[in-house]
Amino acid sequence: MALASMALVLPGTGMDGAQKMVMAAPSLVKMLDDDVLGRISEHVRDGMLCGRWAKKTASAEVCTDGRLQKMIKERVLWLREDGAAQLLMSDSWTTYKGKTKLSGEYGAGGSTKSIQATVEAKNVRKVPVAQPGNGFLIEPASPAGGIWEVNDDGDGSQVLRLTGSGWYSAGAFEDGDILYHGSGEKSSVEFDIGVAELRDQYRFKPVELLRQGGDAPDQTEARNTRKRGESKCVLM
Repeated sequence: MALASMALVLPGTGMDGAQKMVMAAPSLVKMLDDDVLGRISEHVRDGMLCGRWAKKTASAEVCTDGRLQKMIKERVLWLREDGAAQLLMSDSWTTYKGKTKLSGEYGAGGSTKSIQATVEAKNVRKVPVAQPGNGFLIEPASPAGGIWEVNDDGDGSQVLRLTGSGWYSAGAFEDGDILYHGSGEKSSVEFDIGVAELRDQYRFKPVELLRQGGDAPDQTEARNTRKRGESKCVLM
């Protein structure tokens, strides 16, 4: 079994785990120097990130105008072994006429931003090839709009970075009136997150489980951490 495929079934393992896996092969250790072994360990560590990472958080608060606002944030990353990446960032909100849901909805809206493949359309405007999804990982030849890499932040911690191009959309209405709406190509999209935070707060599924149908339970549990604080409920 290749090291990369071994790594895929060990999502909770970091650099220490990668080193242990490499050092567990005595014949390999004897033939290579420390520098080369270090590079192999880094490769194994990066391979452990391949798959889908997802985080979804929900919160609610009563704004200064006396209306209840419920918000949902979702972040999904698809990381492929060849270094290709997809990303979907989604934010949505719903406001109510009073302090409870029973008061009735007053407004709603949301926005999405993605890293995904796009193509030129007849009107010269780029359009998405397909929505980000598990097929990107299951079919290695599927087009990609971005790449991913792991870098050292200088303090010994690892940072996952996604860069590429994709798509955005946004819209909102309030009291029956449309406030704004639109969509289009996003030529530059960036996303950075510490590897430790990723492993701690995101749910992970390796490619093997996604190939089985995607209904298998996540291998790691997301820890929902909610920070309380004041909010002006400004619509962006």
